[in-house]
Amino acid sequence: MEKEKMVFEHSPVYPYDPTVGKYHMVLPPFIQPWEYNGWQAETMSWKKTCSISAQLNPNTCSKIVGPDALKFLSDCTTNGYKNFAVGRCKHAVMTDDQGRVLTHGLVLRMNENEVMTYSLSPWLDYAATKKDYDMEIIDWSMNDFNFQCGGPRVLEMLETATGDDLHDIPFMGHRQSSINGKPVTILRMGMSGTLGYEVHGNMEDAAELYEIVYEAGKKFGVERLGWLCYAANHTENGFPQEAFHFKTASIEDEGFLKYLADLGYDPYEWPLGGEYSGSSGADLSKRMRNPVELGWANSISLNHDFPGKAVIEKLLAKPERKTVTLIWNQDDIIDIFKSLFQTEEDPYKILNFPLEDIGLTSGGGIRLFQDDVFDKDGKLIGYSSGREYTLHQRLIFSMGCIDIDEAEIGNEVFVLWGEPGTRQKKVRATVDVFPILSKKMVMNKDFDVETIPHINQK
Repeated sequence: MEKEKMVFEHSPVYPYDPTVGKYHMVLPPFIQPWEYNGWQAETMSWKKTCSISAQLNPNTCSKIVGPDALKFLSDCTTNGYKNFAVGRCKHAVMTDDQGRVLTHGLVLRMNENEVMTYSLSPWLDYAATKKDYDMEIIDWSMNDFNFQCGGPRVLEMLETATGDDLHDIPFMGHRQSSINGKPVTILRMGMSGTLGYEVHGNMEDAAELYEIVYEAGKKFGVERLGWLCYAANHTENGFPQEAFHFKTASIEDEGFLKYLADLGYDPYEWPLGGEYSGSSGADLSKRMRNPVELGWANSISLNHDFPGKAVIEKLLAKPERKTVTLIWNQDDIIDIFKSLFQTEEDPYKILNFPLEDIGLTSGGGIRLFQDDVFDKDGKLIGYSSGREYTLHQRLIFSMGCIDIDEAEIGNEVFVLWGEPGTRQKKVRATVDVFPILSKKMVMNKDFDVETIPHINQK
C-alpha cells in the first residue's frame, strides 16, 4: 500500500524567499520560515530598529455581527464592555468555571454592531451554542492577514508604507488606513513589548502589502522575524501565551471536546495531544493558569457574570501566585554546559539556544516545556516556562508563576532542570520584574510617539 504523501504549502501571506533554508510548520498546512537573518539580528531588531512578522497567519479570526455582539462577549469573557468604543481594542480572556484560562485574544470594535475577534475561536463558537443571541459569528480566518510590527522605528516604517500620519492612534486603538490603495486596519499593540503595531487587511492583498511594508522599512533597519524569534518575544516582552507558557483548561471540558469531534476535528490531536517536557512531568493540571496569576487583572471586570467569576473574585482579593521573570544563575548554566564534556556521569539536559524548540509535534499536538520551582527549603512554590536567552541583556531567563510570598524582586528560588527520571539540577534563579524588557526600554502603553518625527505631517 502506497504511503500517503504529505503536501506542504508556503504561507500565502508573504512571498517565497529562495534564500531561506529552514522552515517550520506551526499552522498546517502552511510552512513558514524558521529564521531569516539569524536569531541574533532578528531578536535585536525590535530593540534597536524595527521588525515585521507575519508568522501568526492564518489566525483564528471571527467577525461577530448583530445587536447582541457585546452582550455575548460579556457573557463569555472576563472583560467589561460598557465603555467599549468604536476604534478601541481589548485583550479578551475566556475562563472555565474554575477560573482557569481557556484562551485569550484580541477584540476590536469596528462599529455599533460589529466586532472582530482574534485567537478566541473555537471556544467562542462553542460558547455561542449555549444561549440564543441576536448575532452571527462569521469565520474570517482566511480573509484577514496580520503583520505584527515593532521597535523604536516602526512608526516611521508604517508611515512611509501608508503615506499616512499614524501618530494619532492611541495604545489599544485602531483606525483605517491604506497601503498602495488597498484598505488596511492599523492598531497600536503587538508582541514587541515596546512600540508596536499590527496591520490587518484582506488576505488576497497580503503578499503585495508585505513586500511594500518590508521595502519601506529597509532604510530604518527592518528585520523579518522567523517563527523562532516570533516565539522568543513573548517571554521577554511580557506576553504569557497559551501553548507556550501554559495549557488551555478546555482539555477537561467534555462538552467542548465533543463539540470539536462533532465538527470533524480530532480532540486527541488538539487540544488533548502534545508533548510535555520539563521537570513538571505529565500532570497537565500543573500547566494551567488563571488570569490573576498571569497579571491580567486589567482584563477582568466584576460588573457582569462570566464563567469562573466567583473563583476569580476571590483571587483578586487574595492572589496566590504572581508572574515574574526568573534570571538563571550563570554559574549553574555553565555547569550544565560543562556536563556535556564530562564522562563521569550522564550530562544534564542540553539548553537549546535561544529558546526551547516550540511548535507542533509530529503528531500534530503542541510542544510545551515547564519546570518546577522550589524555595530554599525544597518546597514547591510554582512553575517556570518560556525559558530563553536574551542577547539584549545577556541573560538566560524564564517566566515564573510563583507563590506571592516568594515573588519579591531579588529573592532566590530554584528551577529544577531536567526530565523526570534523568539527571536533574536545581538551578538558582533570581526573581525580577516581568517583563524583563521593561528594565531597559519604554513599553508600548507608555511610549510617547511625539518623540518620533512625523513622516507625513498633516
